[in-house]
Amino acid sequence: MQIIAKLEGQHKRDNVDMIRIKTAVQAVKAAKTGDEEKCSLDQPKSDIEDYCYAAFPGVADEIAACMDPSEFCFKCCDIEFGSAHLDRRAACYKKKCGPKMVGSWVPVEA
Repeated sequence: MQIIAKLEGQHKRDNVDMIRIKTAVQAVKAAKTGDEEKCSLDQPKSDIEDYCYAAFPGVADEIAACMDPSEFCFKCCDIEFGSAHLDRRAACYKKKCGPKMVGSWVPVEA
């Protein structure tokens, strides 16, 4: 009986630890500030491919979308600037992806 209670207690502690780890990872991603120069389409195709493979390891659909010239810049800005820096992400969209685009799915007339 004590062994079962001990295992249950350890399982609960493991779950709390896992939640802490996931929260920390999310906080790091949200706080990320990167380099908007990586988001330029004026770089060799091989550099864009390397960036996409590094950004989305093992996720074929995301890699393919990232390598699409119409999506690369937006994916890159999303990765380079976390959700805590939406102002800098929007500036990256405007500067690197074109002045008439605010987001990858929302074209806005200037």
